[in-house]
Amino acid sequence: MKKITFFIAAIAMPFFNYLMAQCSFATQQQRYEYAAIKAIYEANPQNTLSNEWKQLANNQICDVCLIPELYCNERGELKGLSIGGKNISKIPREIVGLNELDFFDLQNNQISCLPSQAQVLCNADPFGQVLQGNPISSLTSWSSFCSNPRDLCLSSVPPLACEDVGFISYLDTLIVFGLGNNYNKVEIIGAATNWRVWEICTYCTEFTIIPELPVGDYTIKINLTMPDGGHCYREKQITIYDNYTPSPTPPSSDNMGDGQTNCHNLIFFGGGNQIEVGGLSANRNKVEIIGAPTDWRTEVLCDGNCNEFEMFDQIPAGTYTVKVNQSDRDGNYCYREEKVTVTESNQTPNAPVPIGGDISCDFITFQGFGGQIHIEGLTALYNKVEYIGAGTGWKVKTICDGDCYSDERVFDLPEGSYVVKVNQKGVSGEYCYREELVQVLRSNVSRNSLADGNDFTIAPNPARDYLSVRGLEGTVQINIYNAFGQRVKHIPQYDASSSSTIDLTGFENGMYYLQILNEQHRPATRRFVVEHLR
Repeated sequence: MKKITFFIAAIAMPFFNYLMAQCSFATQQQRYEYAAIKAIYEANPQNTLSNEWKQLANNQICDVCLIPELYCNERGELKGLSIGGKNISKIPREIVGLNELDFFDLQNNQISCLPSQAQVLCNADPFGQVLQGNPISSLTSWSSFCSNPRDLCLSSVPPLACEDVGFISYLDTLIVFGLGNNYNKVEIIGAATNWRVWEICTYCTEFTIIPELPVGDYTIKINLTMPDGGHCYREKQITIYDNYTPSPTPPSSDNMGDGQTNCHNLIFFGGGNQIEVGGLSANRNKVEIIGAPTDWRTEVLCDGNCNEFEMFDQIPAGTYTVKVNQSDRDGNYCYREEKVTVTESNQTPNAPVPIGGDISCDFITFQGFGGQIHIEGLTALYNKVEYIGAGTGWKVKTICDGDCYSDERVFDLPEGSYVVKVNQKGVSGEYCYREELVQVLRSNVSRNSLADGNDFTIAPNPARDYLSVRGLEGTVQINIYNAFGQRVKHIPQYDASSSSTIDLTGFENGMYYLQILNEQHRPATRRFVVEHLR
């Protein structure tokens, strides 16, 4: 009997561990965030992070928002990271998963190297104080790094190499990045390969996508030539899981759902004289709207009698805030609001345009150019624009105060990062405030040269129906890949001087990679997300 019990336990324990690792993620971004937070702990075995980090690294918890050093909004979305004074010595390349943070702090640690992937965090700390109290701060400032992202290490620290390669998996796809520009080779072995070494690539690109991997355990083998000419080798054990996420419980026959609250999964869309809301699968749902056409009074569209998908007709054209309250039978509740724009049914939906005199902080655009900053969309009754940065000696400078034009420009700025601040007051007496981090390059250097294959930006991100590519000149080749490594769009001759946008019609919601090839066939890649709100 003891032998049988031991046999059962021997089978059950690995199975239990397998179940613990079955984290379900509603979006690709959530999985990337999970991988990034886990990698930070694994890359710093001597740190003093809270015990929750260790549980996450061991696949015992899946919700990164449970970790004390992380900050999340009411929808459970990761919004900030503050791990100062924790003896952190290494930033892993998987940190690319944290690109949507609102703030970021790594002060007073032992960081001596910066991976280029840390550039995704540049918007999270506009004042450049992230590196204070770290050895790397003697080599570069945060604003300097953000204006020219690259792999950086103090001279006393070995160059970034095999141990700094990053790995992120999503569904059946593994992404390997940080392979450098010299000789590199990636191989994989596992049960799904019949334990035969499967060569993925030799002279791989900086990030390499391995798609369509069957569920199972694999060993990734990496060979690299280091920046100093030496060689290194690394093996990494990874597991490909099913990403099973239960579908929301459909509403019952009395038009009331019996599922759990799911505010973060709701979908909002404004069309021709209608508003659509999807994902109302909680036990009780309430949908309200407020906007100028309602005289700023809240109107109830449905309360307890909502279907999982609701389409509300005969809505006057205008911009509305749609409010959703949800509750389940256990007394849990959540709240979410989103802005949507309704057009006349015979019009094509356009980006919302504020009415003259109304506050419009959500629709202001900020752009940085060679020695310049452009701000557009200042349509409120009263506008005040200020900016601050290394080029101002960290003193706030005022562009205009009450006498602003709808578009304002600042010229002859030194290269660097600037925080642009806008205060507005509308005709109704309401106020709004917004600030954005803007990168300004040297005015005598063209950011269109593509000399190192990386001098270009894409916007908006997340994107909906189009994508703009800025900072290119001449003719380049463009490829767009989905998260599975499949090429979904190919533009063999993209004339940057005459082309303005890339059409994303037909793209499903999710993560994509845009690759640029210049005349020398030097690749450069940007990651973006498509979110069709409809």
